[in-house]
Amino acid sequence: MPPKPTKRRSSDDSAPAPASASAASKKKSRPNSSAPQSGPASASAGVKTAADKKKSIVAPRDEKKAALQRQDDEESDGDEGEGWSDLEAEADEAFEDYEDVDEDGEDGMDVDGEDADKTPAQVAKEARDPAAQRESREKQKELKLLRKAKDPVYPLVQALKKSWEKLRRSDLPAVDRTKLMAEMMSAVTGNVADLIFKHDASRIVQCMVKYGNEKQRLLIANELKGKFVELSRSMYGRFITLRFLKYTTAARPSILAEFRGHVSKNIKHMITSYVLESIYADYCNAKERYHMIQELYHPRFRQFKTDEPLSQLVADGKVDKKQVLYNLKQVIDPVIAKGILGDLTLVQRAVLDYLDLASDEEKTALFEALHPELVAFLHTREGAQIAVRALAHATAKDRKTIVKTFKDYVMKIANEEYGHWVLLEWLATVDDTKLTATSVVKEFDMNQIPESKYFRKVLLFVLVGASSRHFAPVVLDQLIPAGKKDAWKRHCEVLDYASGAIVDATRESLVEWLKDADLGTFVVEVVMRAHLDDAARADIIKNVLVPAIAAGERDATLLRNVKSMVQYHEHWAKNQAKAKVKEGMTEDGHKELSERTRATSALVAKTFVEAAGKELLQALATSEGTFVSLALAEGEATKEAVVPMLREVVDEIEQGESKGAALLAKVVKETKV
Repeated sequence: MPPKPTKRRSSDDSAPAPASASAASKKKSRPNSSAPQSGPASASAGVKTAADKKKSIVAPRDEKKAALQRQDDEESDGDEGEGWSDLEAEADEAFEDYEDVDEDGEDGMDVDGEDADKTPAQVAKEARDPAAQRESREKQKELKLLRKAKDPVYPLVQALKKSWEKLRRSDLPAVDRTKLMAEMMSAVTGNVADLIFKHDASRIVQCMVKYGNEKQRLLIANELKGKFVELSRSMYGRFITLRFLKYTTAARPSILAEFRGHVSKNIKHMITSYVLESIYADYCNAKERYHMIQELYHPRFRQFKTDEPLSQLVADGKVDKKQVLYNLKQVIDPVIAKGILGDLTLVQRAVLDYLDLASDEEKTALFEALHPELVAFLHTREGAQIAVRALAHATAKDRKTIVKTFKDYVMKIANEEYGHWVLLEWLATVDDTKLTATSVVKEFDMNQIPESKYFRKVLLFVLVGASSRHFAPVVLDQLIPAGKKDAWKRHCEVLDYASGAIVDATRESLVEWLKDADLGTFVVEVVMRAHLDDAARADIIKNVLVPAIAAGERDATLLRNVKSMVQYHEHWAKNQAKAKVKEGMTEDGHKELSERTRATSALVAKTFVEAAGKELLQALATSEGTFVSLALAEGEATKEAVVPMLREVVDEIEQGESKGAALLAKVVKETKV
């Protein structure tokens, strides 16, 4: 860790008696800025010198660093080699101009020594003098070089920097890079351990790991053997560990082995936790991941692993349930407090394990801490599962708190592979449909329908509910119905709020979307299931769909989706007969939905026949629209009108080469109307 600037005591602070006469005289000669001054000094009494400004900035920075360092030291049981936190790094960046202050407070504006007899006005005047500022900077540079020169590896670092500037260039020829790497390897061999904890030197080693060959990488890795855990606790050194994991397959097993037994201690560390997360997410299989998580259950699993699931271990009495809950809580609480739970799927998995074992009171306490943070981690699979459980367990008051955190992120959540599960759970659970309408549905951006398949899934849930026709079992299994209101009634109320906006967005691009397999399926559900009056639904068919087909649209996907519309109830009824979860949600709801889909299918089919007319129907039957004509000829609501029209061209239908022509001709001949 680089040396920190020494915070000087202000002139007002009380201090212990000086240790020597010289120190006493030095303190006595310092002017008191709080005392009233006469003449020019009085006018300048309120002017802050550069030293005063520096003290006001550096001191809080040091206090923050000290607090964070103490916190990490306590959590790591006194381990050495810790790195700075992210907050420390930001402080270093923001105040890098102040890093070169020497131990005596040297900043070119001394209040002791030659400046001791100067008034604040004189000091302030010199601070504004460009020449004095230049002289101060030069003096600082000299002192900085003198301090660095005391480091034994300083000359080596300076020499390596020149080579590094060439090595890191992307346009460096391969031959030159190979030669340069050989030279740098000969220089760093035996000194790698002295370089890795320095900011600038660690970047050099990272670059060498990136561009070196397998043999060179292994040589560097061997010098660092046994130090990767310590290295990963360093703000600068952790990147070398990540580089080795990425580029050196041969060294990866030994690096992973070094972290075995150190997971529970280091997962709470602001820096090492990200290295452990990378190992867990990118370089472990399912079995190895479970072995890492086991270390959080009980200390015995740091050395002795098992493949039995946690539930079985608890049931068999191999681990104490209370002890496991306590150990998991000791990891979860600090991670939540530091605000890094969203970045650590390993700890998210631990949260799920905790929830599996915890009592209702323990779950409530944990969820209260998580409610403000849900939006930060629901983008991962484990995070989404936690958020779903939080919504199911929450009270009405808690849900209002949660939805406030969602307000500006509804569309971001809806567009995520796992995040949209949380919105599905909201729609399936929250009884306050007005809250759903104003806080969730109102935030939907319908312009994103064509681009986002996950947003379409959310809208499909609004339209059809938990349907096995549109949602995989793995998604439906995540949902936890927890509402008290009648599920069908809740679904209908939400659909009432959302239908208008969904239909308006769909109508504008209906024909184009019907040509796409995924979008076409969505359009079919909008036309058939949105809450519309008969006139509005018929208008879509009569004034949007049929005119496009009459104008020459014969896309195969479009015609297939038109067939799905006119046969909607028939296909839907077959699916529901074998579905485990009925889309009607309740017995009464299922009956109502069945009657509604039957009536809607008949309306759409009749409207299509009336708007198309004999000429268009015959043209479809003798060309690409064979299956549309077949669906109309078999439909109870339309066969009496369609079959006579098609009998006039039955010979042409039989001679047609399109698929289904023979079947259509047979149906037309055999149907009695």
